[in-house]
Amino acid sequence: MQESPFNGCEQEPIRHLGKVQSHGYFLAVDEATLTIRYVSANFPDTPVPGRALADCQPGDLPAGRLKEILLNIVSAPEALYPESLMFNGTKYHVVVHRQEGFWIMELEPEETSVSHARLQHLMGQVMADFQQTTSLPELLNKVAVKVRQMTGYDRVMIYRFDEEWNGEVVAETKEDHLEPFLGLHYPASDIPKQARDLYLINLVRIIADVDATPAAILSASMDPAPDLTHSILRAVSPVHIEYLKNMGVRSSMSFSLLYKGRLWGLISCHHYQSARLVDYDARMAGKVVSQLLSAALEFRHDEQEYAAVARAEATLHTLRQNMQENWNRVEGLTTRPVTALHLFRAGGFACLTEGDIQTLGHVPERPFLEALTAWLPSQLANGIFRTHQLARFFPAAADHPATAAGLLAVRVSAEEYLLWFRPETLQQVSWGGNPEKPVMVDDNGIQRLEPRKSFEKWTQLVHGKADPWHPADELLALRLKDEVLQVAAQRAAQLQHLHRQLQLAYEELDTFSYTVSHDLRVPLASIKTYAEILLEDYDDRLDAETRPIFEKIVGASSRMGELIRQILHYARTSRAELSPEPVGMKSILESVREELLVTEKAAAIDIGDTPPINGDRIMIQQVFSNLLSNAIKYSRTVTNAPIRVEGVRLGNEVRYSVTDHGIGIDRKDGHHIFELFRRLDNAKNVEGHGVGLAIVKRIMQRHNGNVWFRSEPLQETTFFVSFPTT
Repeated sequence: MQESPFNGCEQEPIRHLGKVQSHGYFLAVDEATLTIRYVSANFPDTPVPGRALADCQPGDLPAGRLKEILLNIVSAPEALYPESLMFNGTKYHVVVHRQEGFWIMELEPEETSVSHARLQHLMGQVMADFQQTTSLPELLNKVAVKVRQMTGYDRVMIYRFDEEWNGEVVAETKEDHLEPFLGLHYPASDIPKQARDLYLINLVRIIADVDATPAAILSASMDPAPDLTHSILRAVSPVHIEYLKNMGVRSSMSFSLLYKGRLWGLISCHHYQSARLVDYDARMAGKVVSQLLSAALEFRHDEQEYAAVARAEATLHTLRQNMQENWNRVEGLTTRPVTALHLFRAGGFACLTEGDIQTLGHVPERPFLEALTAWLPSQLANGIFRTHQLARFFPAAADHPATAAGLLAVRVSAEEYLLWFRPETLQQVSWGGNPEKPVMVDDNGIQRLEPRKSFEKWTQLVHGKADPWHPADELLALRLKDEVLQVAAQRAAQLQHLHRQLQLAYEELDTFSYTVSHDLRVPLASIKTYAEILLEDYDDRLDAETRPIFEKIVGASSRMGELIRQILHYARTSRAELSPEPVGMKSILESVREELLVTEKAAAIDIGDTPPINGDRIMIQQVFSNLLSNAIKYSRTVTNAPIRVEGVRLGNEVRYSVTDHGIGIDRKDGHHIFELFRRLDNAKNVEGHGVGLAIVKRIMQRHNGNVWFRSEPLQETTFFVSFPTT
């Protein structure tokens, strides 16, 4: 089958049709020479293309009159416009515009179906309506009524486009016998893109008679058809003529309604029983009304947007405070009275952060969310994606119409997404006929998209669509993304500042503890020595009350000396330079066992496998000395329960365990066990200072390792230390 040279009217050359409507006359004059280049074939005594405009004398028009009018208009554009011209017994308006090196003159009959006084009166009423009417639907209805009174058409509708360029009749006034179109929808294909583009340029468009034969435009040579973009007489696409005839329309006119430079809709006028030409003055009055309505639409939309922006700003401010309250972004967005779900009219919200998912409202299950975020990166433009028909892009959404028909997604970082979902909004849409246009095949086998022939009401139940997102919603989502990033940056800066302060304080405290501990050793040693001398030299002179006092002095000094020694060990673990080397563990563990068993003869320490460790030999020996001495100390009440130490290589680490069967560690003390000077509640009767495990923790941190434990009180306790192999 042969391919069509154009896809229906979508690619039809409507700006260069080479014809004009036959109720007026068309001349194109060379700007430099004022010679006629194009002329419509219906012009009386058709002027010859190529001749000077000054020689043009159609009908009873004097020679040079057209040139005089052209020069008047060109030289004084601020004068009364358009000019009037009488010839062959008819009064015409002369309208001039410049187009690509030509002056284009168009002559159109003056029609006085509505007097100037009547037009002025109606314009005054329109101005009053704009000032007094607060409801937009009411204003649209009033405008439709006034435009009908200005033009005399059988039907006047206000037609609004949606985001996909389908149209809806949102206001209507008509003759009583006509079928109502109010509330009906029409597909985007009824007004194709190139026609919509022209509506942005030509704010007024009239088709006087669909049954009239258009007049061809003649030229002196094989010149291409002129550009009729700005022509008021431009002929109509045959496809559109057929469309109007199928609707039973004899004459039509439209005025463009704009919103911030975009086509918002049309004021569309239809006449049925006869041709109808609304003259230039009445059309310009209608154009002024359409421009006033466009301004009103923009003003009212802006009012609504300003109110929405104010609400959004308040919500953003609250969300920022929520996130700053405990510096948890996810909690700040999801757990307070005001959440991210309040930012938009949405059914559900999900925050995905590094594999964690927090949700609000009605959202799909986790596997769907994970699949969605895996797919999203390929769809994001400038970090954001929005659709009110998610299933068109992500087919799995078709199974979740109640939660994920629409999606607004913003990527905060590589692994963080904010997602808003909207449910399906079932719509019963009434179309002005079946919107699916049939593809016809002509006698030559060429496919052609035909205009619809039936405009009877056709109702469709629309599935899989959510309420559309507004472009402003994108900006708001990006604002929230900025707020999230700003809070994260503030938190990072705060943590960095706190880290510096903590590091300084830690260094000062470390220096203080080292200095104090070191300086206390000498006087404490003197106290202990003198007390021991007194006990030894004056033993026979001390009575029963004095001797225990000196014995307590010696014992307390010994314990204080041991505490100072441990504090110095703790301080050195931060201050001393590491000297990492491969350390054979068997000899170290045997040496520690031998040293401990000198004073703990009843203890038993079994040594299992001893894989080597890479680290500082002295500090590693300190780790196992502390762990084993603790195991012995807290197992003294148990007999025949050996302590076991052994190691194993696991991937990129070497892990050692020290197991005993002593009193164990209560769960409530578990998170305090490695704190400095922390003693267990169940170990009050066991001597110690709460420094050993803090030393172990510090040494493991310096080796980039880890320490933890597992304990069942009065049964078994195991401490684990892991050292990285690299």
